[in-house]
Amino acid sequence: MWNRIKTADRATLAIAGAALAIVLFLAVNLVVSLGLGNARVDLTENKIYTVSQSTRDVLAELTEPVTLKLYMSSSMIEEASSLRVYSDRVRQLLKSYEQLAGGKLRVEQIDPIPFSSAEDEAIGYSLAAFNLSRAGEQGYFGVVGTNTVDGVETIPALTPARENYLEYDLTRLIARLAHPTVPKVGIVDGLDLMGDPVTQRRPAAVISRIAKDYELVPVYPDATAIPDGLSALIVIHPFNLTPSTLYAIDQFAIRGGGVLAFLDTIAEHDARSSKTPTNPQNPDSNLEPLMAAWGVKMDSKHVVGDISMAIKIRGRAGSQVVVADYPPWMIVDRDNLNPDDVVTSQLSLMRIATAGAIEHLDASKTVMTPLIRTTPNAMLYDQSQVLRRDDPTELTAAYKPSGVAEVLAARVTGEVDTAFPDGAPPPPPPPPGDTAQTPSPPPELVKHSEKPLNVIVVGDTDLLSDDLNVSQSGQQTTQNSDFVINALDSVTGGGQLIALRGQGLSFRPFTTVDKIEAAANEKYRSTEDRLQTELKSTQEKLAAALARTGGADAAGGAPVLDEPSTDQQQAIAQFNQQLVDVRQQLRDVRGALRSEIDALGDRLRLINIVAVPIVIVLAGIIVFAWRRYRLSRYLRRRTT
Repeated sequence: MWNRIKTADRATLAIAGAALAIVLFLAVNLVVSLGLGNARVDLTENKIYTVSQSTRDVLAELTEPVTLKLYMSSSMIEEASSLRVYSDRVRQLLKSYEQLAGGKLRVEQIDPIPFSSAEDEAIGYSLAAFNLSRAGEQGYFGVVGTNTVDGVETIPALTPARENYLEYDLTRLIARLAHPTVPKVGIVDGLDLMGDPVTQRRPAAVISRIAKDYELVPVYPDATAIPDGLSALIVIHPFNLTPSTLYAIDQFAIRGGGVLAFLDTIAEHDARSSKTPTNPQNPDSNLEPLMAAWGVKMDSKHVVGDISMAIKIRGRAGSQVVVADYPPWMIVDRDNLNPDDVVTSQLSLMRIATAGAIEHLDASKTVMTPLIRTTPNAMLYDQSQVLRRDDPTELTAAYKPSGVAEVLAARVTGEVDTAFPDGAPPPPPPPPGDTAQTPSPPPELVKHSEKPLNVIVVGDTDLLSDDLNVSQSGQQTTQNSDFVINALDSVTGGGQLIALRGQGLSFRPFTTVDKIEAAANEKYRSTEDRLQTELKSTQEKLAAALARTGGADAAGGAPVLDEPSTDQQQAIAQFNQQLVDVRQQLRDVRGALRSEIDALGDRLRLINIVAVPIVIVLAGIIVFAWRRYRLSRYLRRRTT
C-alpha cells in the first residue's frame, strides 16, 4: 500500500514538473520576445555586429527628423538564399538605429513590387535594379534617406560584398543628412590624381572616396593665396611649388588650417622620365622651409626599407626570374600603426612604397606623434641605389638593420613661428604674352600661430595610387584610403566616422606563419647568397676561357675561332661541370626552403582538419563519461 502511494506521488510530481517546465519555457520565450528581441552576444574580434559608440553619437546629435526608406523586394530575398540572412541583419540594424535615435529617426520598409508606384519611386531615386525573371521584372535592395530640408542620400544597392561596411554606410548616410553642408577642402595635386574630364580619365579611387564627404577645390602650384572657406588643405607630391605658394600654405597653417601633406623620396606613380622610362620624372618632393618651421624634417634622398615588412616581388637576376623580398615596398599591419591615435586605431592593413623617414627636430617646440612606423629592423637606402632597378636580391644582400624604427607618417601639433618672417616673397613674373588674370594678393603676414598647428605629414605618395588601394574590379584591398579619410577628418575636426572605418576589411594576417617563413628565409639566405656568388664567378671564368679561344683575321675583319688547346678544353669542361653542380645546389637550397614552408602549411592543415575535430570529440567523450559516472553514483545510492 505504501509503495503504491509512493509511486503515485512520484507520478504526480513528474507530471507537475513537466507542466512547470512547459510554463517556464513559455514564460522565458514571452519575456525574450517582448523585452530581449534585439539582444545579441557579439564574440567577433572587432565587434562588427555591435552598434558602435560613433553611431550612437551620430544618432544622439540628431536635431531634425530623418527618414530612412528600405526598398527591399520580397521576391528577390525569397529567391536568393544568400540575401536572406543579410537582409535580416539590415532590418535588425535599422531597428536598433530607430530605437537609439529617440524618435528622431523613422524607418520604413517598402516592397517595390514590379510595375507598382513603389517601383517607380525606387527608379526615381536611381536605386540599382536586379533581374528577377527572364520576363524583365526587376528587384531592389537599397536605402533612401531624407531630411526636413529636402536633402536626399542613397545607398543604391545593399550587397553582401559590403556587409562589413554596413554600419559605416548607414551611419555616414545619416550624418550627411544631419549636416547637409559639405565642407570644402583644397588640394594641391602633384600626381594628377584628380583625373581629367577632357580625356575622360577617371579620378583615383582615394580621390573619389574623399569627394563623397568633401567638396574638393583645386589649388595650383603657383597659387599666391589659399581660397577662402577651406576646412583643410591636402598637399600631394609638392615638387614644383613656388615660394609664393609655400608662403600661402605657411599662413594657412599658422592660422589654424589643417594640412595633410603627402611627400616622397621616390614617387613611383609620377609621370615617367623620358631619359629613364622605368623611373619617375620627379622622384622626390619636400615642403622645406615649412617643415623646418614645423619642427620636422624628411631626407628626400634616402628611402626606408624594412625586411620584416617587405613585399615579395618578381624581378630579374641576370637571365633568371626571381621572387624576392623587396624592403622598400612594405606591408603595414597593426604592429606598425599607432593604436592610441584616432586616425590609425581601427586600421590593420596598409601598403607603402619607397617612403621617406620623418624626424622631429630636437630644438623644436612642436610635438610629433608617430602614426605609422617601421620595426627596429629598418634601414635607409640611397635613393640612387633604389632607382637603379637592379636585381632585387641585391637590396636584400646589402641590407643592414639600423636598430631604429623609422617614422613614415606623423601628426605635428603645437605653437610655431612663420617660415617667412620677412613677409611674402615676390610673385614670379608672368610668362611673356600671358594674358591670365592678375594673381590673388598674398595673405597678410602672421608671424606666430593664432591656433595650434594642425598638420599630418606622410612620407609616401604611392599609398594614394589605385594599385595599392583597390583591385581591378574596384574592391578595396587595403586600408590606405581609410587612413587618408581618417587623417582628413582629423585635421578638419569631423571625426565622427573615424572609428567605423577599418572594421570592414576581413584580412587577418597570419603573423606567426609570416615569422616562421621569415626565419626559414634567413636560414637559407646565406647559403643561397654564397652559391649565387660562386655561380657568378664560375660564369665569368667560363666566359674568360671561351674568350681566350677566339681571335681575329689579319685584316681586322670578323672574329674567328682558334682550335682550343687540350688544357683549355679541360678548363672549359671543368667550368661547365661546376656550373651544373652550383645550379643543382642552388635548386636544392631553394627546394629545401620551399619544402620547409610547405611542411608548415601541411601541419596547419592537419591541425584544422584533424586536431580540432579530435579535441571536440574528446570533449564530448569526457562530458559523456562524467554524466555516466554521476548517474551510476546516483543509482548506487538509490540501491543502498
